[in-house]
This record gives sequence, C-alpha cells and structure tokens, in this order.
Amino acid sequence: MPVRRKSNHLARKQIKSLWQARKSTIKYLLYFGIGLILGSLAAVICGSESIPFRILLNQLAILPKHGLWTLWREKLLYAAIIVLYLLIAARCLWGNPLILATPILFGVGQGAIITFLLMLLGWKGLTYILMSNILPKTVQLAAIILLCNTAQSDLKRLSGGENITQALLWVVGAILFAAGALLQTVMQIKLSSGIIA
Repeated sequence: MPVRRKSNHLARKQIKSLWQARKSTIKYLLYFGIGLILGSLAAVICGSESIPFRILLNQLAILPKHGLWTLWREKLLYAAIIVLYLLIAARCLWGNPLILATPILFGVGQGAIITFLLMLLGWKGLTYILMSNILPKTVQLAAIILLCNTAQSDLKRLSGGENITQALLWVVGAILFAAGALLQTVMQIKLSSGIIA
C-alpha cells in the first residue's frame, strides 16, 4: 500500500510540474480565444455594410492581380512588426501587459476576418476559410505563443544578458511566422480565383 501512495504522489507532482511548464502557453491560448470572440462580436456588430467589410472585399478582389512576392512581402512586414514589438516589450519595464496584449489583438483580427468571410461566403466558403486563413494562422499562432513565451522569459531576467538559446528561439519564431505568412499567401492565391464573382 505505501508504494501506491508514493506513485499517486509522484503522479500528482508530475501533473503539477507539467502545469507549471505549460501555464503560460495555456494562458496565451486563452487570451487568443478571448480576442477571437471579441473580434467575431465586433464583426457581427459592424455588419456587411461597414468600412472594414468593404476593405476586405477590396483585398479579395485584388488578390488574383498580385504575384506571390508582392503578397508575401506584405505579410512579412506584418510579421516583422509583431516580432519587433515583442522584442521591444521583452526589454521594457512594463513589458508584461504589452506581451499579454499580443495574442488578444491577434485573436481580435482573426475573429473579425473569419466572421466577415463567413458573412461574405457562407458555409460554402468554409474550405477557402480553412485553407487560406485558419491553417496558416494556426502556424502563426504557434509562432506568437513561442515568441510571447520567449519575451516573457527575457522579461523575467531583464538585467541579465541574452544567451544563444534565447536568440535561437527568437529566430525560430520569426521563421515560423514567415512560413505561416507564405502558406497563407500561397493558399489565398490558389483559392481566390472564384471567391469574388
């Protein structure tokens, strides 16, 4: 019987350490979910006659006219802004709320875009939404969570120097973000031909 108690104690200890290791990742996912809901609600409140909806229509209409490099360059600029923002937040005394705002704002944007696309295309456009938005943005969400965790650990040791592992995590996060942007660009170009009629 004492062996069983010891194994139960060990299992609880492992679960607790796993929670401690993944607590910030789960927190960022929850913040992203909150942002997703807020963005969807904002899109529903704005409706299909709003300026953001018309901007999305214009962007969809010009997708087939631009090449891969032009569209990817635009998405790379967006990725660079987020990486730079998190790099600055990691070195700022009040960086914690700035880091926490990143997944929320990313979620607001994605919630609004997906809701607007559902308003425009309906359920028949679900394949387009899955392939050109949800799949690439999931890759970018993984990059944002990796970068937020890296920024958070940099913030905790603000006075210390950055080691090679931390620098490598920043590079991996930026590459992952760029890969998600490329995936989104390719999917949008391939699938956009029949979207706006």
